[in-house]
Amino acid sequence: MVEDSEETTTAWPLEGHFACGSGFLVTPDCLGQTFLSRTANYGLSITLPTRSDGPEENGLRRAPWTYVLAGDDRDAYWSSDEWGSVAGASAETPTYAHILRCVVHSEVAANDEAQFQAAAEQFGDELAVWWKSVCDWLDVLTLQDFASLKRAQRSILNDSVQMWSGDSAGIRKAGISYQFLTGGIHQVEVLDEHQLQSALDLAARETQPDAEWLFMRDARSLLNAGEYRRAAIDACTATELSVIALIDRKFDDDGTSQAERTREFGAHHGLFKLTQLHKKRHASGRLPKNLVQNVGATRNKAAHKGAALSKVEAETAIKTAAEVVAIAFPLSSVVPGFPASVMRSSRQLGILPQKEALHLAKGCDLRMKMALSPTAAMNVQTAVTLSGLTVRHDDSPPEPQSAST
Repeated sequence: MVEDSEETTTAWPLEGHFACGSGFLVTPDCLGQTFLSRTANYGLSITLPTRSDGPEENGLRRAPWTYVLAGDDRDAYWSSDEWGSVAGASAETPTYAHILRCVVHSEVAANDEAQFQAAAEQFGDELAVWWKSVCDWLDVLTLQDFASLKRAQRSILNDSVQMWSGDSAGIRKAGISYQFLTGGIHQVEVLDEHQLQSALDLAARETQPDAEWLFMRDARSLLNAGEYRRAAIDACTATELSVIALIDRKFDDDGTSQAERTREFGAHHGLFKLTQLHKKRHASGRLPKNLVQNVGATRNKAAHKGAALSKVEAETAIKTAAEVVAIAFPLSSVVPGFPASVMRSSRQLGILPQKEALHLAKGCDLRMKMALSPTAAMNVQTAVTLSGLTVRHDDSPPEPQSAST
């Protein structure tokens, strides 16, 4: 905390942690690293967990807290704490790590603990928006599949965000934990340090992926879920929008009137006719030779005939569609050096287990964003059940038998 001559606190350090939904996969060199970014109004850093002690351990542990309650050990952790795990041929030489939770640091302006908690909630809301943007970019730039359309995408606020401040002696204060409550096996790409930082930088600039890339993100996620018909339809939508964008830019260059644009687009519905208009107007970009067959015909088969598609058909449609979207909306315009800076020559895939857990931090006031009646005080070594989720303090040892209230 920074104090002025009148002992009025104006800047409070913020420390906390948040759950990353089903988690994400990173290369081992990312473990323990701190990455910088910012929300709309706050600079922030996130620190990934690191390896646990002992060659036999495959679990991850958080970095030591900067601020703790009086008498607590900053480095205390428990083997059951779910910060993540490593996977690979052996625990000694892991191939990748599964990150479930990140430590976050920032700074907010406040004059007392109540103001800090209010500011921390605002930061948490922005953090959720920021993290969604990070996930969107990672889904576009990599095969991570945060969208995971096989199930509902969760905000980090569904699992709660815990935050607190502290004084110059490192004693924690003004803690708050709040969340929004709403009523297997998965294979994704393993992120490296540069991919993760690229997405954080893009989110910090408050940029969003183009809608066409988000359609491609959805198509890939639907492919992973075995929804081949829906995947092909989304891929075709992304393709048609991209071809329209290329033609529209040519209209801009030629000074084409709005009336003529409307007339031309009205006479060229569907991917086949759009490719004809693209050629007729000499729009930029060389479209794939088998575009109509790989994407348009596949989409028509799925949408109009209601036919089941094979995985190969959906994969081919997505691959071809991605070529067109890349022509109209090249990622190199937003990611310097893409694809060399983000894509690896051989993409490594890992298994992402599906599980839900909610951990709370000691010394935090629990707040809900919807009507609930948690009757138990969130004291150390207390576990409660909220909306079907088991909740306990992450920096307290687990009880032999979890209690529910």
